[in-house]
Amino acid sequence: SPRGPGVVTSTAAAPPPPVQRLLVLNGQRAALRLTTREPLQWVDAFIEIDPSAAPASAARRVYAGPRQGERQAVQRFSVTPTWPGGNAPVRLAFEVEDGEVDIQSTLDLPMQRWQTVARSGGSGMAAPARGTLSSTDAAGLPKREL
Repeated sequence: SPRGPGVVTSTAAAPPPPVQRLLVLNGQRAALRLTTREPLQWVDAFIEIDPSAAPASAARRVYAGPRQGERQAVQRFSVTPTWPGGNAPVRLAFEVEDGEVDIQSTLDLPMQRWQTVARSGGSGMAAPARGTLSSTDAAGLPKREL
């Protein structure tokens, strides 16, 4: 290459989570818990300086130790459908918990209608400014819809 050697890196999008099917009896409550585990790596570092030496000539040693861990995120939701029968709408009471956020609501929906009530992952995020690149652009953001 006329510019010399280089490094090319790429990331692949995370596979979509499997579809979860939840069957619920009329008037009964059903709940689901989704747990995501994300590996973490960091480096603990410190510098050792000889306190008896003059500042300009003090011997310095740098120590670094890699460490690994895991971050766990838990999302929960529950749903209770109530249908009196006939052409009446289904009353859908639901609760979504994601970390410290807990949302409860109720919808009245006609039969045979799908309604998105919650979505997570990438949607709704503002597009970065042109020419701007961030490490968050490479972050795996699983998409979930309830």
